[in-house]
Amino acid sequence: MIRRAKASGAPITAETCPHYLFCTEDDLAQAGPFGKINPPIRSAADRDALWAAIDDGTLDLVATDHAPFTADEKEAARGDVLAAPPGHPGVEYLVPLLMSEALRGRFSLERAVELISLAPARLFGLFPRKGVLWPGADADLTIYDPRPERTLRRGQGFSRAADCNLLYDGRPVQGEVHATIVGGRIVYRDGDVVGEPGWGAILAPQRASPDRDPAEART
Repeated sequence: MIRRAKASGAPITAETCPHYLFCTEDDLAQAGPFGKINPPIRSAADRDALWAAIDDGTLDLVATDHAPFTADEKEAARGDVLAAPPGHPGVEYLVPLLMSEALRGRFSLERAVELISLAPARLFGLFPRKGVLWPGADADLTIYDPRPERTLRRGQGFSRAADCNLLYDGRPVQGEVHATIVGGRIVYRDGDVVGEPGWGAILAPQRASPDRDPAEART
């Protein structure tokens, strides 16, 4: 339906989440209530169809739908998965998961940046202040080191939902975030949050500059 709408020129956008790209319903037996997500994770065929939609541009971006429930809140529904609070932690895993796929050759590094950063900035009316490395843009950067080989583990990370990470537990990834820069200031470096609480700002959408082509950012 989304492909047909886009082909007809309809102003429509679409996204998916990493758990739909990297997991299938077979993972739910191990995850139990920790894998309860709305809409639910489905078959391998559905997962493959989502990857195809990323490849042909039907999907514009990948978002996390981060749900910071605690392990106790999930465990309370053990034996009754329908009663479990829906959602899974994702905000700390999005970049490593997608960058790993780019480094392994599924798509280009430029496409990974587009899915994570450029496309959201455009859709939220924050381009070209966000999403690109241009003069006048905010100096918001993620510095990614592609060299380390590591494994995602349950309990790792800063989210209160870190212990809920059963879907990605044990998944190998290539590389890691070395530093995060917000407004030109380093707020995260080598596993430690070094920024001051509250550093940042809430932004209102604005119109993109008409004389700059977002496609230029891919270069």
